[in-house]
Amino acid sequence: MPKDPIVDALFGFISNDEHLKMALDWMNDSEIKVDGASLFKLNKKHNYSILSRLFRSRSYTYDQKMEHMTKVMADDNTDIAVNTRAKCMAALPDAAMKAKIWAEIVDCNSKDSVYLRTAKI
Repeated sequence: MPKDPIVDALFGFISNDEHLKMALDWMNDSEIKVDGASLFKLNKKHNYSILSRLFRSRSYTYDQKMEHMTKVMADDNTDIAVNTRAKCMAALPDAAMKAKIWAEIVDCNSKDSVYLRTAKI
């Protein structure tokens, strides 16, 4: 039985700091390890999912989040990377950032694609 669909859904269940720490460790190692045994090699999509969860957390500083983003995405300008960056920035628990993102979403003259706008929402 392929593990991909299970791993794809796994990161939606990150619900506390302990889960997030474990996922960040996996992201740093680029694989899921349990008791030292490698179970699954993570791909870019999985790392981006973990990153999106990190940006929602209030337990990490803005600088820590940006450090992880830089490390994971580097200079990736693919559509998935651009959309994930937008999703991460919109997820920051910061009122000023929420107001900025909202203004971008409702701007009638916005040149954002439907996908980018959806990522921000």
